[in-house]
Amino acid sequence: MTITNGYTTLDDFKAYLFPGGNAGDDEDAMIEAAIESASRAIDSYCGRRFWIDTTVSAREYDANDPFLLPVDDFSTTTGLIVSTDTGDNGTYDLTWTITTDYLADPVNQQRDGLSSQPYTAIRAVYVRRFPITGLRPRVQVTAKWGWPSVPHPVVQACLIKAARIYRRAQTPEGFSAGEAFGAVRVSSREDPDMVLLLGPYRRAGGTGLVVA
Repeated sequence: MTITNGYTTLDDFKAYLFPGGNAGDDEDAMIEAAIESASRAIDSYCGRRFWIDTTVSAREYDANDPFLLPVDDFSTTTGLIVSTDTGDNGTYDLTWTITTDYLADPVNQQRDGLSSQPYTAIRAVYVRRFPITGLRPRVQVTAKWGWPSVPHPVVQACLIKAARIYRRAQTPEGFSAGEAFGAVRVSSREDPDMVLLLGPYRRAGGTGLVVA
């Protein structure tokens, strides 16, 4: 199979799990499946995904604050469009102008000491305000969703998780063989190193509805 939006590659995984270079090609499909499964598990665990769309698309949002609108992660202001439904009729008739009406947040794409972060909110500036009442989502944001690049801790977490998934075929009953102590139950908890690596990247789930 081909890995889709994976956070590591087949070659990097083999170098990680088989540093002696003695990995063949017989189990490539199993490894690729483990990598993709691990990548999607990371998405679910973090409440976000770290791959980037190839084109822009529109998502609709309900605003609860007139000044700050949390949105799903997006990587660049190129192609960014923010529009509001002034008549509460499903038509996004007012297009805002960046720097004049809004800013992408966080500034400089830095947060909590981490650089190369995505934008995660739209901040209304000057006289512009987000409509917070109405019968439907009244803000539409068109952007290239996703992260500008996959953070190194996410890559490492993917290697750890994919290795565990790959080796799970050897412990189908939940036990691993041990010469000294016999069968040992495989822990059902997430690997503590993976949890530590992904901790700074967790967030509540995305809030947008894909409409295009």
